[in-house]
Amino acid sequence: MANHARSSTQDLEGPTAAELHLSWALNTRATPLLVQAFAAQHEDTRRGGRVLLLTSGQHHGATPAELPRTASEAALHEPTRSLAVHLAPRGATVDCIDPGPHDTARLIAWRLSDEADWVTGRTTASDGGWSSR
Repeated sequence: MANHARSSTQDLEGPTAAELHLSWALNTRATPLLVQAFAAQHEDTRRGGRVLLLTSGQHHGATPAELPRTASEAALHEPTRSLAVHLAPRGATVDCIDPGPHDTARLIAWRLSDEADWVTGRTTASDGGWSSR
């Protein structure tokens, strides 16, 4: 499970190149590198497995005060599908969860279980309807 995040309260005038680089390094660049390490363990003999990425709901509405996080975490949604297609022949699934402002332990546990082996390549908002407002 990839659950890492860098957050800083910075609007358009605030972020430096260093802050943007750090946000991208932790929130975006680290994810494919972690999935790459996972995939390397499943190249030949081990089949199956689950990759679960966690993101946040900045893409549901404007968050101008969190520009570095908004830009870097929104970039996790699209690679989820591509990673899922790439790992499907190995029997592995890749999904992304937008946990929202409450506990999502049951959804996470289910997505990591064998019962969810038919779900892959999806970003799921698990926020109790918060993003529907």
